[in-house]
Amino acid sequence: MKKHYGKLVFIGIVALLLMTYGAGLNGIPATANQDPAKSSLNVSGQGKVSAKPDMAYVTAGVTTDAKTAKDALTENNQLMEKVINTIKAEGISDNDIQTSSYNLSPRYDYISQKNGGGRQVLLGYTATNEVRVTVRNINAVGKVLDSVVSAGANLSGGISFTLSEGKMEKAYAEALTAALKNAEGKAQTLAKGLGVIIGQPKEVSEGGSNPRPVYNEAFYDKAMAAAPQVPVSPGQMEISAAVSLRYEY
Repeated sequence: MKKHYGKLVFIGIVALLLMTYGAGLNGIPATANQDPAKSSLNVSGQGKVSAKPDMAYVTAGVTTDAKTAKDALTENNQLMEKVINTIKAEGISDNDIQTSSYNLSPRYDYISQKNGGGRQVLLGYTATNEVRVTVRNINAVGKVLDSVVSAGANLSGGISFTLSEGKMEKAYAEALTAALKNAEGKAQTLAKGLGVIIGQPKEVSEGGSNPRPVYNEAFYDKAMAAAPQVPVSPGQMEISAAVSLRYEY
C-alpha cells in the first residue's frame, strides 16, 4: 500500500511540473502575462553623392621583342628604367610607382610541311613590364602621360580616377546619411499606410559602399609622343551607400 501511495505522489508531482513549465518545454517561457509576438517592418535605403576626383592611377608599360630571352629582357629593362626615371622626374615618389605585371614569353610561328601537317618554329621572345603610377596631383595627369610616352612607353595604358582617402570617407559619410534618411522615409510611409506607430529602429545594418571611379577610355600609344599634351577630364565619381532598418510594432 505504501508503494502504491508513493507512486501516486510521484505522478502528482510530475503532473504539476508539466502544468507549470509545459510551455517552457516547448521553447516558450511560461509567464503570467506573456507579451504577444510583435510584428516587424523591414526597409532598406540607398544614398548617392557625386564628387570630383582629386587623384588618378596611370598605367605605363614597355614591350620588347628579340631573338633571345636575354636580349629581350635587357632591352626591356633599359627602356623601363628610362620610363621610371621620367616618372620620378615629374615629382612622383617611389612609393607611388608599383610594378603591376612582368612577363617573358616565347614567340612561335607555324610552318606547314609539303607532305601535310606542320611544326612550330621559335621566332624569339617578348618581354613586357608595366607599372601602376599613383598621380596625386590631378592636374599633372596629362603631363605624366606625355612624359612616359616620350620616354619609350609603348604598351597601351589607361587612366582611372578616384578620391583621396579623406575625401572618400567624407563623401561616403554623406551617402550613408542620405541612405538612412531614405530608409526612414520609407518606414514612415509604410507605417502610415498600415495604421501603426513605430519608434526607433531595433536593428540597423550597413550595406557597404560602392565608389565608381571614372575611366578615361582615350588610351595612349607611341603616336601620342609627338602630339600636344593629352587633354584629361576627370569628370565626376558616384559614391553610393545602403542601409537596412528593422522596426517593431
